[in-house]
Amino acid sequence: MIAETEGDVVGFITIEKENHNLARYGIKIGTFVLNAVSPQYRNLGIYSALIKNSIRFISNYANLVEVRTQANNVPVFHTLLKNGFHPVRTQITFHHWNPITTSITY
Repeated sequence: MIAETEGDVVGFITIEKENHNLARYGIKIGTFVLNAVSPQYRNLGIYSALIKNSIRFISNYANLVEVRTQANNVPVFHTLLKNGFHPVRTQITFHHWNPITTSITY
C-alpha cells in the first residue's frame, strides 16, 4: 500500500496478508513487513492513514495483525499504540560483523 502526494510516493507499507506457516494450524495473522514515510512528510498523519487502510485490507484475510519494529524506534512505537496496537513481546538482536566473512568478494 502506498501514500502519494501530487504523484510522488511519500510512504508505503508492505503486507503479508496471511502467515502461511501459521495458517496451516488455523491461525490467521497478517503482518506489516516493511514500512516507511519520507522524512519531509512525517508527523502529518500519513503513517496512521496507511495503518488504518492496511488494517481494513488485511481484515479480509487475517484475525490479527503483527508489526515488528526496533525497541528504540519511539516514533513508530507511539504511532502503533495510537492506532490500537499493543506490545506483546520485546526482542533484542545482537549482530557481530566478522571482518573475514564481510570482506569476501565473489
